[in-house]
Amino acid sequence: MPLIKAVVAGAIDPAARQELEPSLEDWEQRGWQNLVAVIRRIWAGERDEDTLCGAIDLQDSMVVMAILAGIGDRSSLAALEIPASAGDGG
Repeated sequence: MPLIKAVVAGAIDPAARQELEPSLEDWEQRGWQNLVAVIRRIWAGERDEDTLCGAIDLQDSMVVMAILAGIGDRSSLAALEIPASAGDGG
């Protein structure tokens, strides 16, 4: 998922956040204020899964857990890749 990888990149390298910031603002306008707020808390250094997921729904919590896993172990992001052959029927 590009979102998860971009947030992980921003957590590791603050300079990478600039590319994602316009998208975050768009997501806020579309009603994802809680997830965006949690992403910003992650970027600020917060890593407690229970605290971060406490005020968001299950779907957003799954995204946050994947982000935290990616920060802890970048190789976990490979599980998010869709194989090229998955979309070609073979």
